[in-house]
Amino acid sequence: MQVWFWRSIVGFARTQYSYIVIANFSAELSSGASSLASIIGALKWCRKARIPNEGKAVHAQVIKHGFFRDIFIANNLISMYCDFKFPEDASKLFDEMPERNTVSWTVLISLYNRAGNPSEALRTFIEMLDVGIEEPNIHTFSAALKACAMLKDLGMGKWPGGS
Repeated sequence: MQVWFWRSIVGFARTQYSYIVIANFSAELSSGASSLASIIGALKWCRKARIPNEGKAVHAQVIKHGFFRDIFIANNLISMYCDFKFPEDASKLFDEMPERNTVSWTVLISLYNRAGNPSEALRTFIEMLDVGIEEPNIHTFSAALKACAMLKDLGMGKWPGGS
């Protein structure tokens, strides 16, 4: 009974504090005083507190106030959806991004691995190579190799390294 009680108290406090954090963030955005750091901070708080609805609310505020075009913010949103295990939302956001970088691609590839969809991870990796605008880095290759391992595809695992 004691464990249940304390878990309830902690859960309630986390939820109530989360609402205060999000309300302050929204007020800051509305006043025009927001910064990249405050947006990223709000997203990190949502991830840490495990409050996906508030994370989606932050996303809506980001769109409403025109911060969506910032690639750093978009990558953090994708990462947040990845943490919440919302692959559809992350993929949709990725598709709507006006600009992508290696981090964008790598986070999406890793998301598909974490969601148990290594085929989609490899498809995304190959699409990245086909687009050719961004070069994969060591983290991108690591995520692609993990997908190969999950599929038990030794041939594909050797392909990126040229072996």
